[in-house]
Amino acid sequence: MLGLYRDETSDVVFQRNGTNGADVLRSDNFDIDFDAGTRLVVGRSLGDWYRLEGTYFGEFGWGDTMAVRNLDAITRPAQPGAGNLYSPFSGFGSPQGIAGVDFNTFATVGYESSFSNAEINLRRRVRMRSPHRLSHASIHNEGEPYLFQERAELSLLLGIRYVSLDDSLTYLTQSDLPAGGTGNSIQLTTTNELIGPQVGFMSQFLATPRTWVDLEGKAGIYANDIELRSSFLRTNSAAAPIGSFDGTDEGNHTSFLGELMMHCNHQFTPRLTLRAGYNAVWLTDVALATQNFNNDINLTASGPVQLQHRGNTIIHGPSLGIVFGF
Repeated sequence: MLGLYRDETSDVVFQRNGTNGADVLRSDNFDIDFDAGTRLVVGRSLGDWYRLEGTYFGEFGWGDTMAVRNLDAITRPAQPGAGNLYSPFSGFGSPQGIAGVDFNTFATVGYESSFSNAEINLRRRVRMRSPHRLSHASIHNEGEPYLFQERAELSLLLGIRYVSLDDSLTYLTQSDLPAGGTGNSIQLTTTNELIGPQVGFMSQFLATPRTWVDLEGKAGIYANDIELRSSFLRTNSAAAPIGSFDGTDEGNHTSFLGELMMHCNHQFTPRLTLRAGYNAVWLTDVALATQNFNNDINLTASGPVQLQHRGNTIIHGPSLGIVFGF
């Protein structure tokens, strides 16, 4: 069982209360909880020194929706009325608000994200001055790891990895200016499909004959097939469309992934081990929906769509499971 939380390294502001007021809708305020999923590893020893492993974890999903309403009475261009929420399209009213995107009485932002991972790795044990013949059945043998007198063991890893990271963002505002009212809707969807080689290591430190700690790291540079889909719709008070645009942008870029895991293991029987720890995955140079929210209303409403792929995210959380050897 693997519970993961997703955390972005940047913050995007969507609405501000007044030109000098507080930021009332921003990406840092999304309440994204842990999502529980499964991490499955299947391994097969290939002689005394090598092991082939397949790993999968997913499908993880996160999401949240925020909304704010403002009916403050203010004096606006052309007419007095209510609505004091400002958008990034006008620089939050600097130097002045723009009718049709500012002076909003209501605004909401919804966010969803999904993540999954699959990999195949070849692991190579490193001999550390042991006089014993190493067993090919497992890194651990009948409850007592070899190299007990040294209390440590090391293995190296080479493999290939596939990662899928998808985002979607929905932005909606309502204003009674211009006369008759205006609504704006923006839908952004980004997809990242990463594939490439990775290298890694695993260090194991023995605490007791049946308890040990694993520290594992993996890293790789991946080819990332990215697509951004953008949709814009403007309506009047009767919800009739008065302007729309749909566009896409895509490209192949390079992304980096690093993973770090620490687990504590306790072997109850020669075949059954309890395992608990913490996992963290770093993704850089990926396309995120929040980072592709374009502050230029002309590009948003008329195109062309411009893909941004310099986003960074951290996906991390605890794990608890069992290892069965046969």
